[in-house]
Amino acid sequence: MLYFVICVLLTLLVLSLVFPKEGIKISKDFTLQFVTFDELFNEEEKSADMDNILLKNINLDSLICLYKDCDDTLELDAADLKSKIQTLEFSKQGAETLYPFFRKLKSLRDDSKLLRVMHYGDSQIECDRISSFLRYKLQNQFGGCGIGVMPVVQAFDYHFALTVSPSDNWLRYTSYGNSDNKVSHRNFGFLGSFCRFTPNRNDSLPADTVQHTGTIDVFSDNTGYANARKFKQLRLFYGNCHQPVYVQIQKGESIINDTLLPCQSIAYKRWAFDEFISNLSVKLTATESPDVYGLAFDDTYGVAVDNIALRGNSGTIFTSLNYSNLSEAFSFLNVELFILQFGGNALPWIQSEEDCKSYARSFLAQIKRLKSIKPEAGIIVVGPADKSVKEKDKYVSCKYIEPLIKELKNATFEGGAAYWDIYKAMGGKNSMPSWVNADLAGPDYIHFSPEGASIIANMLYNAIIYEYKSFLRQDNTLTKKGN
Repeated sequence: MLYFVICVLLTLLVLSLVFPKEGIKISKDFTLQFVTFDELFNEEEKSADMDNILLKNINLDSLICLYKDCDDTLELDAADLKSKIQTLEFSKQGAETLYPFFRKLKSLRDDSKLLRVMHYGDSQIECDRISSFLRYKLQNQFGGCGIGVMPVVQAFDYHFALTVSPSDNWLRYTSYGNSDNKVSHRNFGFLGSFCRFTPNRNDSLPADTVQHTGTIDVFSDNTGYANARKFKQLRLFYGNCHQPVYVQIQKGESIINDTLLPCQSIAYKRWAFDEFISNLSVKLTATESPDVYGLAFDDTYGVAVDNIALRGNSGTIFTSLNYSNLSEAFSFLNVELFILQFGGNALPWIQSEEDCKSYARSFLAQIKRLKSIKPEAGIIVVGPADKSVKEKDKYVSCKYIEPLIKELKNATFEGGAAYWDIYKAMGGKNSMPSWVNADLAGPDYIHFSPEGASIIANMLYNAIIYEYKSFLRQDNTLTKKGN
């Protein structure tokens, strides 16, 4: 009996030595797996220490002063403060890449202008995740309100602090994903999409003579942060407009009548209000709809933060859009900072380190495109968070995530942008299961929960504000020397 047991154990040991780590594929849906020698005898990798990670979830605003005319009595020792933050990373040029943005941020109190931060990302930021907290913190410090730019038709049925509810005849056309081949141009504005209340018309067809109406109801409830539920001005961005479009805005019992004038590329109409509002109705009437690129719900000054979630996109969208159309859109919006949160959607098709380099080259082209349009605007790249795949009975990081991040950082620095390492912030390799176990990420082992997204957003905000404070200190020193 003992001999039999020894033989079985030796057989299993030999199997563990020779059995392929990736298993033997029996069919498309079934792979035969066996425990390997390393898994039998090597110590399991430690999970992320959530207690240590959450120590970086500090309220930085309570520790530092953000204004040039206040003292620094609340400041921590610089080294101690830096150790509590997952800081931004820069090329040899350093944080100076963000100084034009910081200067405009500093002068907001005196200039009373509206400065815009556009947060582009994949499904990780859907439903205003991460952006909402970032907006709340920035607007609390520097002024402003409103949820920023919104499409007429949302890609997915999510609830926001400010809801845009269109009539059923509105159609959405996108430049990415399942793009519509009926659209022969690449004028998709700043959202990479546009909406119409009449179908996209082929130029060879005769113009319609029937008047059509598209309505948009805007309202809020108690969901989300209070600052995002109100606005002081509304702007409607449109293009491909061949005839006047009549606009009626109803706010309570008050009615505003206006007209969108014909234009080819992109234009906008602005309505300002004497008080903060949260509810109104917009009605557009014409025989043919213009392409409506989006609506902007903002204050007249302060900081606006947009949430632009492009599900399934890898962030290589900007070079596919019409250059002049995109340039005009960004100039109208006064964009001073781009946050590009991508990389996760590239991982499924990456099979080698060369694939990582190829993606990074494509991403570098996006940074260069944005820099050519807005040379003074800052760019912060937020790479992929840890993303788990199931191997046997446990969840592990995607195989090429670390090589991808390395190449993405190189591309970011070559493009003169800053990098914030969300992967490192959440604990690095195989950290996602710890976030799932703490209810800070979902059961898909990819997306953060609302609570987890707020923690990540606070860490990102701290990284930005830490560099801004360093800029203030340096700028104030130069100012004193100049005096």
